[in-house]
Amino acid sequence: MVVVFFDGETGADADPWLTQLRDHHDQVKAAGVQVIGIGLATPYANRESEKRSQDFPFPLLSDIGKDNPAPAHTKWGRFDPSDGTFQTGVFLVDRSGMVETQAGKFKPVSDPAGVVKSLCAEKWPE
Repeated sequence: MVVVFFDGETGADADPWLTQLRDHHDQVKAAGVQVIGIGLATPYANRESEKRSQDFPFPLLSDIGKDNPAPAHTKWGRFDPSDGTFQTGVFLVDRSGMVETQAGKFKPVSDPAGVVKSLCAEKWPE
Protein backbone atom coordinates (compact mmCIF):
# COMPACT_ATOMS: atom_id res chain seq x y z
CA MET A 1 0.00 0.00 0.00
CA VAL A 2 1.07 3.57 -0.63
CA VAL A 3 -0.23 6.30 1.64
CA VAL A 4 0.10 9.83 0.26
CA PHE A 5 -0.50 12.81 2.52
CA PHE A 6 -1.41 15.67 0.20
CA ASP A 7 -1.92 19.39 0.66
CA GLY A 8 -5.65 19.80 1.22
CA GLU A 9 -5.54 23.51 0.41
CA THR A 10 -4.23 23.07 -3.12
CA GLY A 11 -6.16 19.83 -3.66
CA ALA A 12 -5.45 16.29 -4.70
CA ASP A 13 -5.37 17.35 -8.35
CA ALA A 14 -2.34 19.56 -7.62
CA ASP A 15 -0.31 16.83 -5.90
CA PRO A 16 2.36 15.47 -8.26
CA TRP A 17 2.50 12.03 -6.61
CA LEU A 18 -1.26 11.48 -6.52
CA THR A 19 -1.73 12.57 -10.11
CA GLN A 20 1.07 10.30 -11.36
CA LEU A 21 -0.34 7.37 -9.39
CA ARG A 22 -3.78 8.18 -10.81
CA ASP A 23 -2.50 8.44 -14.38
CA HIS A 24 -0.65 5.10 -14.07
CA HIS A 25 -3.21 3.36 -11.88
CA ASP A 26 -3.45 0.31 -14.15
CA GLN A 27 0.29 -0.34 -13.73
CA VAL A 28 0.19 0.34 -9.98
CA LYS A 29 -2.78 -1.99 -9.57
CA ALA A 30 -1.05 -4.66 -11.71
CA ALA A 31 1.82 -4.54 -9.21
CA GLY A 32 -0.70 -5.38 -6.48
CA VAL A 33 -0.40 -1.98 -4.82
CA GLN A 34 -3.26 -0.02 -3.30
CA VAL A 35 -3.13 3.77 -3.03
CA ILE A 36 -4.77 6.00 -0.45
CA GLY A 37 -4.63 9.79 -0.44
CA ILE A 38 -5.13 11.63 2.86
CA GLY A 39 -5.58 15.36 3.17
CA LEU A 40 -7.18 18.03 5.28
CA ALA A 41 -9.62 18.84 2.49
CA THR A 42 -13.30 18.19 3.09
CA PRO A 43 -15.05 15.46 1.10
CA TYR A 44 -16.63 18.26 -0.95
CA ALA A 45 -13.19 19.72 -1.75
CA ASN A 46 -11.95 16.26 -2.78
CA ARG A 47 -14.88 15.91 -5.19
CA GLU A 48 -14.10 19.37 -6.57
CA SER A 49 -10.48 18.26 -7.19
CA GLU A 50 -11.81 15.38 -9.24
CA LYS A 51 -14.11 17.70 -11.19
CA ARG A 52 -11.15 19.98 -12.04
CA SER A 53 -9.10 17.10 -13.44
CA GLN A 54 -10.45 13.55 -13.48
CA ASP A 55 -11.66 10.98 -11.00
CA PHE A 56 -9.11 9.30 -8.78
CA PRO A 57 -9.43 5.50 -8.94
CA PHE A 58 -8.46 5.21 -5.28
CA PRO A 59 -9.82 6.72 -2.06
CA LEU A 60 -9.16 10.33 -1.11
CA LEU A 61 -9.74 10.55 2.62
CA SER A 62 -10.55 13.67 4.63
CA ASP A 63 -8.53 13.80 7.84
CA ILE A 64 -11.02 15.79 9.84
CA GLY A 65 -11.63 14.48 13.35
CA LYS A 66 -14.26 15.43 15.86
CA ASP A 67 -11.93 15.86 18.85
CA ASN A 68 -8.62 16.04 17.00
CA PRO A 69 -8.55 18.16 13.85
CA ALA A 70 -6.19 15.79 12.01
CA PRO A 71 -5.91 12.38 13.69
CA ALA A 72 -4.16 10.60 10.80
CA HIS A 73 -1.70 13.44 10.25
CA THR A 74 -0.91 13.39 13.96
CA LYS A 75 -0.43 9.61 14.12
CA TRP A 76 1.73 9.53 10.99
CA GLY A 77 3.92 12.46 12.09
CA ARG A 78 2.61 14.86 9.44
CA PHE A 79 1.54 17.46 12.01
CA ASP A 80 4.02 19.64 13.87
CA PRO A 81 2.31 20.78 17.07
CA SER A 82 5.08 23.29 17.83
CA ASP A 83 4.04 25.54 14.96
CA GLY A 84 0.70 24.01 13.91
CA THR A 85 1.83 23.07 10.39
CA PHE A 86 0.95 20.01 8.35
CA GLN A 87 3.33 18.25 5.98
CA THR A 88 2.84 16.16 2.89
CA GLY A 89 4.56 12.81 2.56
CA VAL A 90 4.59 9.40 0.91
CA PHE A 91 4.70 6.21 2.99
CA LEU A 92 5.04 2.58 1.97
CA VAL A 93 3.15 -0.11 3.86
CA ASP A 94 4.47 -3.58 3.07
CA ARG A 95 2.33 -6.70 2.70
CA SER A 96 2.76 -7.55 6.38
CA GLY A 97 1.42 -4.09 7.35
CA MET A 98 4.79 -2.69 8.38
CA VAL A 99 5.84 0.91 7.80
CA GLU A 100 9.44 2.05 8.10
CA THR A 101 10.06 3.93 11.33
CA GLN A 102 12.71 6.21 12.72
CA ALA A 103 12.96 7.08 16.41
CA GLY A 104 9.63 5.33 16.96
CA LYS A 105 7.75 7.39 14.36
CA PHE A 106 6.56 6.49 10.88
CA LYS A 107 9.13 7.60 8.32
CA PRO A 108 8.11 8.95 4.90
CA VAL A 109 10.09 7.78 1.91
CA SER A 110 13.12 9.94 1.22
CA ASP A 111 12.67 9.82 -2.56
CA PRO A 112 8.97 10.11 -3.43
CA ALA A 113 9.74 10.65 -7.12
CA GLY A 114 11.73 7.40 -7.31
CA VAL A 115 9.06 5.46 -5.41
CA VAL A 116 6.28 6.72 -7.66
CA LYS A 117 8.37 5.98 -10.76
CA SER A 118 8.92 2.38 -9.58
CA LEU A 119 5.25 1.90 -8.79
CA CYS A 120 4.21 3.28 -12.18
CA ALA A 121 6.57 0.73 -13.77
CA GLU A 122 4.73 -2.09 -11.90
CA LYS A 123 7.60 -2.54 -9.40
CA TRP A 124 7.66 -2.34 -5.63
CA PRO A 125 10.40 0.17 -4.67
CA GLU A 126 13.59 -1.27 -3.21
